[in-house]
Amino acid sequence: MALGIDRKTSEYETGLELIKKIEELIKKCNLPAGLSRLNIPSDAINKIAAEAMKVDRLLKNNPREIDLESAKALYAEAF
Repeated sequence: MALGIDRKTSEYETGLELIKKIEELIKKCNLPAGLSRLNIPSDAINKIAAEAMKVDRLLKNNPREIDLESAKALYAEAF
């Protein structure tokens, strides 16, 4: 059990419950949700993604392969 969440029938379902819990915590703690709420301009996404691609240690340990375009898409979604 992590953050008060019991394991579900699949890792996917457990992950969805974890996302819901984190979103609840963000709201309860009144934390900014999204890059735009941190005053990061949208035109910085390309630079942020390019810098993230330099962090080999994190990229190697990620279960999914990430390329520059997918990193840009992730940051755009987080905006």
